[in-house]
Amino acid sequence: MDPRVWATNKAHSLLYLFSRECPRVVIWSTSLTSPSDRRVWFGSRHRRARTFVGDDWLERIRSATIHRYLMPPNSFEDINDVGTWVSRAAITPLSMDALSNLPVAMGTMGVDLQSLPRLTPLKSVWQTTLHTSGIRMRNARDWGPAEWSYSKPRSGFRWSRSRTGRSATWLREEDSSALGVKYSTEPLAG
Repeated sequence: MDPRVWATNKAHSLLYLFSRECPRVVIWSTSLTSPSDRRVWFGSRHRRARTFVGDDWLERIRSATIHRYLMPPNSFEDINDVGTWVSRAAITPLSMDALSNLPVAMGTMGVDLQSLPRLTPLKSVWQTTLHTSGIRMRNARDWGPAEWSYSKPRSGFRWSRSRTGRSATWLREEDSSALGVKYSTEPLAG
């Protein structure tokens, strides 16, 4: 595979405020979310998103430091994988922030963090009108085989598989705008 620099846009950066390899389910409302789904999954919370992790990952999230790099957007191309952008050229970051106390960083972005003994009870959220992202689910306790298929959401979505074939998701048609932000658990060398 060619060398690549992976980045996400600002709207999807909330998906990467986690320690490396942390399985998580992130949900948020869209213009197609029904009031009943919003009420069931958010209650009276006026938050941008909710994030669910296993209890066994909570301390790792609290103690992790990640490095957020602001990238120049001109060499990145949209790969149609939930706000993911890639550059095939070497990139010099415009800036870097070290983020620690990730739960506070999430709260600043309007994201609730909740830990559960297991994430398996959340499988039904893919049947709702919420946007749902499941990341690193192969690391979640009792999640099931990697080929477990997510159920097709309601209308207004299209199927997208990443070019690497390692992830697949249902995308809203309007979910694409570039910023060029890369998250890493290690600072870039020199």
